[in-house]
Amino acid sequence: MAREAHIAVQVRDTAGEPVRRLEARNFRVKVVAGGSSTGTQVKVEGVRDQSSHGTGVPTKLLVVLLTTDAEAVRQLPDKLEELWKADWKVSVSDGKGVQTPYVSSSVELKKELAHQGQVHRSINLAAARLTRFSGRRVVFLVTEPGVPLGAGTLAEALLPGISVYHAGGDPWNQVRAAGAYDAGSSFLSSTSSNEAVSSVAGGSGAPVFQRVRGRESEERTLRGAIHDALHDGYGYYVLTVNLPADVTRLELGVDVSVPGGSYSVYAQPYVEQGRPPQLVVIGSKR
Repeated sequence: MAREAHIAVQVRDTAGEPVRRLEARNFRVKVVAGGSSTGTQVKVEGVRDQSSHGTGVPTKLLVVLLTTDAEAVRQLPDKLEELWKADWKVSVSDGKGVQTPYVSSSVELKKELAHQGQVHRSINLAAARLTRFSGRRVVFLVTEPGVPLGAGTLAEALLPGISVYHAGGDPWNQVRAAGAYDAGSSFLSSTSSNEAVSSVAGGSGAPVFQRVRGRESEERTLRGAIHDALHDGYGYYVLTVNLPADVTRLELGVDVSVPGGSYSVYAQPYVEQGRPPQLVVIGSKR
């Protein structure tokens, strides 16, 4: 019996800019079973920009507050205005692991931050639960200005398929994503056995899916993280394909035209139940 499989895909050019407005014709997916591969139809959903119609891929954000600044917490719901406008759902976790439910407005978040309906979860568990969401998954790690992010905290949040942004840390400490491609490599698997990263026709070595951003102050950084997260989403797509029961592997090719002819692809498959098939990203047609 066939079931649906989804593939989360991020496409960037060599400058790190999202590749926008891709359609089904830009993606080639083959299902591999019994030693043979067969092309299959692809349904594509992307995050919409201002000139597009519809809501696109749903997005959830987990804000992890690694700061004791009570005023920053109080102001947070109103600072997320652009995300509310974009129909994001947001949950906030403090340094003690107290997490709110996901809400979709400043009013709701203010109520939850007043200790209504909260649960205790570690950063890793909160991020792990976020990976079950079949849409775009984002994490903000918010520290006090000038405070570098601990490697252990970053590792807890950098789970497969999650985009991470660091707000408030050391502006000179830019952390590359685990599994990002190296310049000159045509393909390099990431740390998870079920993720795939491809640099087509060369690459710049820039982070692909998971990016950590640091700036000098909390205010500038949070605004910058919000801007980046919204902007990066324009190159994020969710592909849906029918998955026959005997399929063991999916092959993904992306064909786009970008300046210089080079771009990078990060992809992760997931299914609603059971184990997803292995995914391989292959080079584009020339």
